[in-house]
Amino acid sequence: MTRGMYIATMGMLLDEARLNNVANNLANVDTTGYKKDRLAFRTYFDRFVYRIEPKPERGRNEVKRIGSLAMATILDEVRPDMAQGPTEYTGRKYDFAIDGEGFFKVGQGGNVYFTRNGHFIRDAMGRLTNSEGFFLLDENDNVIVVPNGAEVADDGTVRAADGTVLARIPVYTFANPERLTKYGYTCFLPTQTSGAPVLVPQSKLLVGYLEKSNVNPVKEMVDMIYAQRHYDISQRLITTTDTLLERLINDVGRTR
Repeated sequence: MTRGMYIATMGMLLDEARLNNVANNLANVDTTGYKKDRLAFRTYFDRFVYRIEPKPERGRNEVKRIGSLAMATILDEVRPDMAQGPTEYTGRKYDFAIDGEGFFKVGQGGNVYFTRNGHFIRDAMGRLTNSEGFFLLDENDNVIVVPNGAEVADDGTVRAADGTVLARIPVYTFANPERLTKYGYTCFLPTQTSGAPVLVPQSKLLVGYLEKSNVNPVKEMVDMIYAQRHYDISQRLITTTDTLLERLINDVGRTR
């Protein structure tokens, strides 16, 4: 009985993690470039299961291991889902969506991050900055400046009115992008398992478009209902087990 109560309690903790994750995803359903989080679980406190086989011919019993029993499951890590979100036309000249895989490089004060959020605003100095205050950077980590009259082409180049290339917006990929670490809501940091950023030689931008969040609100609501129902079932299991243990203790006490 105690093992059942322990397993039910661990199940409730997992359901709580699921509900928190769903709530966070739904809160960012309209966040440009947001990548929803996925939870990864693993078994915990495995115990081996043995079988005793009588061996009269040997004058003893033989113990064989037949498998293992997981006592509980715990949250192992939270991973970003890098599936591409839908694109939306905005018509704004400094809104960019990456056609395919890749990330913009942004930063400030020597700190560099990577993002799919292509909503930028041009400040008084011609610099492109996002909603988090990070500047759009080129291949050499210099802030990209768009002078008056310049335009951004779909190949990422910043061209003056006479066609002169002034700068280029680079796009980077990673060997394992799902292993990137989130920084804030839409930025990511490389890790050892994600690999180093690799420059895409011929990237394509959709100028005047934005990539929206890849959160599917209908699926998230279904996941929320499932987690809530599983939480309620585990709670009832704990209540029932507690009642049975109480009766067992009282019955044993009366017997004595």
